[in-house]
Amino acid sequence: MPLSKRKAHNRNLLSKRWCTGNVFDKPSQQQSSSSEDEEFINLQPDTIDFTNKQISTDIGDLYTLCAQQCHPKALSTMIYMILRHLNLSWRDTDQFLSSFGRIGILTCHKWAKTFLCKDFNNFISENRGGKHTDGFYDVFPELEIQGRASVVNACSQKSSSFKAADLATFIDERYYKINNLKKFANNLIRSIESCRLNIRRWDGRHEANSNCLYFEGHERADVIAHQKEFIQHFLSRKAEY
Repeated sequence: MPLSKRKAHNRNLLSKRWCTGNVFDKPSQQQSSSSEDEEFINLQPDTIDFTNKQISTDIGDLYTLCAQQCHPKALSTMIYMILRHLNLSWRDTDQFLSSFGRIGILTCHKWAKTFLCKDFNNFISENRGGKHTDGFYDVFPELEIQGRASVVNACSQKSSSFKAADLATFIDERYYKINNLKKFANNLIRSIESCRLNIRRWDGRHEANSNCLYFEGHERADVIAHQKEFIQHFLSRKAEY
């Protein structure tokens, strides 16, 4: 028995109601290829576990990188205001900021109050003018060469336990030796966070399973040969450093 116009209309509405797609999409958009669907799935936000403890280290690296491009005061204040705007508690905000930043929550709150309630020029006054200096490796390029060589050498090992703290210690020792200085304080000449960024710039990364450093592309034979030549260049010239 053929369907009446009313039943046909109701069935059409029900099919649209329970459809998993978007009823407002154009026909050409609904008929996407399987490869495009797979690409869309791979871009879903749940593919990254942002609750992983390792993420806090990556956030710290990104914070250090951003702080080199802009004043850390503005960056820390923005992060603090976002967390408080999302109704994160004072204690949790303080714990989060302390996990990667060097600026305390009280200082961030003071700057946020200055930005919101006081003169804007007072907030940005510290960013005006000032002396622009060269970067650390601009002054000591030989330390960058030696530091990168040590990273390449360590990361080329099959079972490497090399960490950013090891690079910071290496740079610290070479700095005092090159400048013929005696170290009195316990502070490192280059922070561990800065050295972690250096490793990233030099194509080093952390393996998720072993949490050890790995040099990108080191499994290629031509890259391994180049690394050996690079390291041998400095090993044969130890007396010059």
